[in-house]
Amino acid sequence: MWSVLFFLTLIKIENISYFKLGNFIRLSIEVSQKSDFNFSAEKNAVKMMFKEPLILGKNNYAHKKKAIPFRMIVKGNEMIFIFEENFSVARYFVLPFPYKIIIDVSFNTSDIEDILTEREKKRRPKIVLDAGHGGKDPGTTHFNIREKDITLSFVKELADIIRKDGKFELILTRDRDEFLKLEERSGIANSVECDVFISLHVNYTKKPMVRGFEIFYFSKKFSKYALRVAEKENGVKLKEDDIVLFELFSSYKQENSRKLADFLKESLKDVGEVNRVEGAPFYVLAGTFCPSVLIELGFISNHEDRRKLISKSFRKTVAEKIYEGIKSFITYQLSYQNSYL
Repeated sequence: MWSVLFFLTLIKIENISYFKLGNFIRLSIEVSQKSDFNFSAEKNAVKMMFKEPLILGKNNYAHKKKAIPFRMIVKGNEMIFIFEENFSVARYFVLPFPYKIIIDVSFNTSDIEDILTEREKKRRPKIVLDAGHGGKDPGTTHFNIREKDITLSFVKELADIIRKDGKFELILTRDRDEFLKLEERSGIANSVECDVFISLHVNYTKKPMVRGFEIFYFSKKFSKYALRVAEKENGVKLKEDDIVLFELFSSYKQENSRKLADFLKESLKDVGEVNRVEGAPFYVLAGTFCPSVLIELGFISNHEDRRKLISKSFRKTVAEKIYEGIKSFITYQLSYQNSYL
């Protein structure tokens, strides 16, 4: 009897994956069920102490890869990651479906004073553009039109404008038809210490008359509608009372993301109706440390929006307006920061 109860309380480590970009590593640890744990980080080791004992699943990533930039120890209810060198920052957050613990580790030697000094030297702010979906994930489809193709074409148009202006450093999460996990997209943004993260998507509804732009920022509080849109983009079913556990979440980030959304709304309303600006539990936004928004460029289910979405002239106009909003926000941010230096 007691042995049965014991095994029922085991936490199985279903999968561990990671990606490394420059001085940044993002770990994704998928476990069989929600579990409380304590997180600590010191020098070159990250430690998690769970309430329940841990076991490794058969498909564990760490067993398949020989050359990995860390050593993992699982013993009892402890999981420890030991890296090859000391890190400067280690942070984590949790996504609920499937239950994943995301750990970001940075090996940059600069501290906060160095970052401020770098800003004073007028380094070019960094913009990360994310074309939603891709590869095996087509996103929303209507006839032969696929969301992944539309978002990539908009990103390329916007990227051309930003590069020609030359005021900002630009990074794309994808520049071709490629599949990326949601945590990889935000991980890329964090790895380059970006200043703005924009994820582009296309919406769909069973109401063919609904059209226009929608802009979202990450929030734990959200409407029923925002929840439905987030479910579509997250690819998972959520309940209204589910909370995206977010250790790194801050009111500062949410407020600045909302301001970024407001600047974009002011620009985009010149070329179309902006139906809403509100918070939603988007996974791709949850993992970023910078101001970040997700823009629904239109409804593929609406004839007029669909016609515009595949129009090169419309893409160019919208891209110009999005860039105007980004520039206005960054200018606002820099003036705000300089007032406190």
